[in-house]
Amino acid sequence: MKIEQFKETIKKLISDDDKPVVVFAAMWSFMKAWDIPAQDIPHRMLNVLMETVGEKRSLVMPTETSGYKNGTFNLDEEPSQTGILSELFRKRPLTRRSLSAFFSHVISGPDTEELVSLQPEFAWGEGSVYEWMELKNVHFLMLGTHPTHCSYLHRMEWLNREHINYRYNKKFEGTLLREGKSFPIQETLYVRSLNPPVVNDFTVIYDDLKQGGMTVKMLDGVHVAHMRAIDMKEAYLPLLKKDPFLTVKNRADFERKSYV
Repeated sequence: MKIEQFKETIKKLISDDDKPVVVFAAMWSFMKAWDIPAQDIPHRMLNVLMETVGEKRSLVMPTETSGYKNGTFNLDEEPSQTGILSELFRKRPLTRRSLSAFFSHVISGPDTEELVSLQPEFAWGEGSVYEWMELKNVHFLMLGTHPTHCSYLHRMEWLNREHINYRYNKKFEGTLLREGKSFPIQETLYVRSLNPPVVNDFTVIYDDLKQGGMTVKMLDGVHVAHMRAIDMKEAYLPLLKKDPFLTVKNRADFERKSYV
């Protein structure tokens, strides 16, 4: 795969509007496809994305982490746990990070202030980054990973929570440190059951997402996928309402339990 071919593909997928672009990426797939030194690939990838997204819209990446340490969490120092590309983007000048010790996102572009000001009570609920993505009808790009590996899909579980018995609300309190300021935060996560543990498998809705508007390109064996947030919601949420265990691989463990 030529880098220019990748760039042109991305450009066509995200069209020419002002909607934010949210990227989920796995670099290992590109290490075989791009004929450049492996250590250069994340830098080239980030440059391509920033050039293609442009200055009139925002680029966003998840920088998820494992939470508070002794009651505090430093957003300026804690590295992303969602891959080398998101960590590289986090360190880029003029990027900023949203307020969460678990589901933070890094952003650059005109929507930055709007995103970093969010302080939702529920991580996937009203006022959350995921609702923001929905309201903005963002472009999702899944690069080098399976096309269904998009964390926004978890918001559908929250929206269908009255029929979900394999997740429950868990409250966390602490202080976030960001850009020289302290933020006392209370976050409620919608966490998976641990006894028994939940095994999610979103690949089962791949065909449904494609029918709902997802575009998938294969470039030298590497998945490059695109879908808009509203299309993803409209494709998946009705399926989950019909079958709450659709993406639970060990569904038999929970079908026997009463709803909570």
